[in-house]
Amino acid sequence: MSVSSKGCAQGEVVEKWIKIPDVNGHCLQQVAKFAVEKFNAEHGDCLIYNSIFEGWYLELGSNNLKYRLHIKAVDFLGRLLIYEVVVFEEKPDKERIRKLISFVIISNPGHCVGPVDPPKVDKWIKIPNLQAVFVIEISKFAVHEFNIKYKDYLVFDSIYEGWYMEMGRDDLKFRLKLKAIDCLKRVNSYEAVVFVKNILGKKILILESFQLSSLVVEKWIQIPSVKEPCVQVVAEFAVDEFNRKYGNILKFNSVYEGWYWELSPNSLKYRLHIKAIDFLERCLNYEFVVFEVKYQSERVRKLVSVVILVSPGHIVGPVDVPKEEKWIQIPNLLISLVVDVAKFALDQINIKLGDSKKFDGVYKAWYMEMGLDNLKFRVHFKSKDCLGRVNSFEAIVLVKHFFSLKIMSLESYKLLCS
Repeated sequence: MSVSSKGCAQGEVVEKWIKIPDVNGHCLQQVAKFAVEKFNAEHGDCLIYNSIFEGWYLELGSNNLKYRLHIKAVDFLGRLLIYEVVVFEEKPDKERIRKLISFVIISNPGHCVGPVDPPKVDKWIKIPNLQAVFVIEISKFAVHEFNIKYKDYLVFDSIYEGWYMEMGRDDLKFRLKLKAIDCLKRVNSYEAVVFVKNILGKKILILESFQLSSLVVEKWIQIPSVKEPCVQVVAEFAVDEFNRKYGNILKFNSVYEGWYWELSPNSLKYRLHIKAIDFLERCLNYEFVVFEVKYQSERVRKLVSVVILVSPGHIVGPVDVPKEEKWIQIPNLLISLVVDVAKFALDQINIKLGDSKKFDGVYKAWYMEMGLDNLKFRVHFKSKDCLGRVNSFEAIVLVKHFFSLKIMSLESYKLLCS
């Protein structure tokens, strides 16, 4: 029991907490229920009022009272806990106006909740209601934090098992088994451990761990939606890495189908069919295979293979050489690969003629698809001799394995003008 006093003009009036002899009265029950409802509304909690087992009141004037009640309430974990609530009540005329001053957990027999040290022995207690709002919130928080930390795209699906551990005072630790859907539409099981500080107030959540606890069967599995961000990232990496490795300038267009192979909990292999535009403005189809492994927050990828597939309107792919020759004008002569072909042709001409002409630019060019990964180029270019005279040549160059090794051979050349 506590005592308070305040001064007034006529002297000092002593005010003290007075024990309530009967806590089962209707008006006290209303005050206690108000405190629980107000606390739930302010903190997003779901305490269920049970009873009052003792209480005091403090007179603050003819119409004002302050109540200090020790009440029992059941929390979302099914624990019957003891709280101290302080409520101010004002009675202007016939109306009662109440205000919740404080709501503090005291203790709970059989639990470690309260102003005590954390338990020395870990004791996980089964959560009775997995559909409680705060349990779902903790599960979603765990998935969200994992996505941020590891740059993933998991979507929370459900929780199927869970436990909590009392950490002393107003802190709890949760161990949750949940299901989440990844960007490949796989439903996997994960175990998350979340520490919650000040559960009756600010509810500070900290993700301690998040681990995959089940794995799908190892085999090539069709990706249901190739437009998912994680698939797009892998596809763009594949094209960029191919360009870097082989000095190409493919432009990623889209993924139109794909598969994945689960190699381990942290590693995947992707097989993606991708459309990309080459320097000849052809929209071609490729198959890229990419290996991906996760190291904590980092994803390491490696381009395993690239194969060109059949492209509608072209004879590129695993087909025979076309029976009819068809030269197609090259739209952009400034592309480095066109210039490289012309320079190669001039180098070969210089070797054959024992000359030292210098390359001066391409002014016309065509290509012909030769089947498989082979192209033939017909280029018109200018060169300057040692006297500064400008000559024009036409050269035909065959390029084998155009998208990788680029093996060039000069088939013919002729002087156009000098």
